[in-house]
Amino acid sequence: MCLGFLGAVLYGGIMDKFASGAEGIEDKAELARYTENFAQKLETVEDHRDLQSYWIQFDKEGCLAFYDKLLAEHPKDPKYKYLAIRMKDPDILQKGARELIAAYPDFYWGYRVLAVDAADKLAGEKAKDYAKSPEFIYDRILLKQGRDKFSSDDFLDLAEFLFLNGEGNFKAAIELLLKVDDPGALNSKWDTILRILKEQRRVDLLEPIMKKLPIETNGEDKTFEAEFARQYMTNLSKMGETKFLEIYLTAHPEYSDNGGIQWLVVESLMTSNMQDRAMDQVQKLLDKGIIDYSFIKDNETVAVLQGNKRWEDILTNAKKKWDEDAPLRRAATIKSRMDKDAPLWELQDPQGNIVKLADLKGKVVVLDFWATWCGPCQMAMPKLDNWMRTRMPKGVEVFSINTWERKPQDAVDVMNEDGYAMTLLFGNDELPKLYGFDGIPYICVIDKQGKLAFEQTGFSDDLEERLGTWVDVLIGE
Repeated sequence: MCLGFLGAVLYGGIMDKFASGAEGIEDKAELARYTENFAQKLETVEDHRDLQSYWIQFDKEGCLAFYDKLLAEHPKDPKYKYLAIRMKDPDILQKGARELIAAYPDFYWGYRVLAVDAADKLAGEKAKDYAKSPEFIYDRILLKQGRDKFSSDDFLDLAEFLFLNGEGNFKAAIELLLKVDDPGALNSKWDTILRILKEQRRVDLLEPIMKKLPIETNGEDKTFEAEFARQYMTNLSKMGETKFLEIYLTAHPEYSDNGGIQWLVVESLMTSNMQDRAMDQVQKLLDKGIIDYSFIKDNETVAVLQGNKRWEDILTNAKKKWDEDAPLRRAATIKSRMDKDAPLWELQDPQGNIVKLADLKGKVVVLDFWATWCGPCQMAMPKLDNWMRTRMPKGVEVFSINTWERKPQDAVDVMNEDGYAMTLLFGNDELPKLYGFDGIPYICVIDKQGKLAFEQTGFSDDLEERLGTWVDVLIGE
């Protein structure tokens, strides 16, 4: 499940003001004009950076042209030199950063952009080529100069960490890494950090470094501790540390029934090519009822096991139990039925047509509230789409109501690219309050009389079966 406020945490500050003024603007040309006018009022580098990062996504040409113009108007202001180069191609960026440092040695952002560029090279596939180039030595000198002027800057320190690691000074590299606290700096090179920790056998440092990163509790686990455990073990899996995964689980029995966390052990074992042990773990989770057939039948983690006789036996037995338990699941689903008036709404589709819930009486209506930034929503939508195409009876209308979205056009793009059968509608901030949910996906079914009958918050592997039960009950009334 994704909490509603998570769509906004990427913004804040000046971007809240920008979003307020941009709300309702759907035409890209009009939005570009509004953005340019807004940019002209900004003063700080930080505010310009935030706006640039958004602007470049939908109007790169206009964004680059605007800051080139600002630089032409203020050729001696290092702020505008920096803003003009930071969104350019890597070669231009690198050259511009060096020129900026040479002309303005006390301007921090020149060193920052050079540090990020150097870190990208040191973490990339051509790190060895960069290390042999003349630019390598020059960049190292310039960044040392920057670290002397701006001590304890995490982005400059991160680049130095990669320099030290590349030259084999592992002890000094690790000591410097432990001083880096900025989540943005750490996240920017997280896979590389994991690789280095694995190479240096310093799995003991993973947990303290991870504690510096923000943890969002948007998943089936609703506590910080459970989500941290999930991410910690995911990183252990990436490092191939299956032994530490098992030790961690033994020390934390409170996660013994947590399907999402327990499944990470399966993923780790599969990554380490320990297929027999992975199947042992799957069978163990099935026996305990932590997972079921709906969870494993299309799971990509174990797709490579297709054709393995033991695996086929596990699937067959899991399906047999799943089928045997169908009446119990159906009874439990029906028992959850509600009986309250569904809040009315009038919403617009991408073509500007107005759809009214009041006009849909006499039909069963399925509503799926979602957003493009919500991972569980993206997992639920293919299942909803498949149910519509394969099992949905006549007399049913299905709407995907986009909510908590900064750019409604993103929703249109997703629906068009994926070819979903659902009808897209644009929601508003009042609907979550009216329907009483604070997380998505939120899926509900309204009966022919306009009563809210069934609902579910979050993703579930058995969504298609639930939809079938809900609608079968209501369509026959």
